[in-house]
Amino acid sequence: LSSKGNSTKNNITPGNVKIKIADLPVHENGDKLQFVITATDENGESITGGVVIMKANGVTLKDANGKALQANVVNGVAILDYNITLGARTHDLTAVYAYTGYNRVEAKNTLNVTKGEIFIRYNPVIIKTAKTTVTADIVDKNKNHMYGNVTVGVKVDGKMVITSEAIEGLINVTIPTSFTKGVHNIEFIVGETGAFKSDRLTSVIIKE
Repeated sequence: LSSKGNSTKNNITPGNVKIKIADLPVHENGDKLQFVITATDENGESITGGVVIMKANGVTLKDANGKALQANVVNGVAILDYNITLGARTHDLTAVYAYTGYNRVEAKNTLNVTKGEIFIRYNPVIIKTAKTTVTADIVDKNKNHMYGNVTVGVKVDGKMVITSEAIEGLINVTIPTSFTKGVHNIEFIVGETGAFKSDRLTSVIIKE
């Protein structure tokens, strides 16, 4: 006679979680905002545990260090701080929640982003040479360098002397400065992009 032992498998059914992205007002590019995500279990009770990541248009958002934007859920809430670096349009948001013992779940919402203001920052220079490298910064309202590349024109005494490209908010151009001694007007003209408005600044350059 032989006997065969019976084995019993314990199947644990993952729990379900409901999450929601709080509605957001219209924001300007370069703004700092907070994504607020609430998480409750099947009984409507707040959950502590698990992680939420945020996506815009299917792409995971990144923090200032280039890492995925994420936050832990504590007492039913996850808060993610984000500095907007998106184009000016309505973006589809997705929050993704994951936690051991629970089914992965997503929530949807939208974020309307308008073009951000930019500001040119330039310190007047005193020169002596026939060619001069001129630098300036392009920053948003939070004093962060604008992201991306943009066309920049530089005029001296009303005459366009160079058209170039500013990279990641940095203007660095070499211009002819063989004009007469004295104070001369210099104007920076920054074009509009898909994320930021245009700007211009008039200042001086001094030849000794």
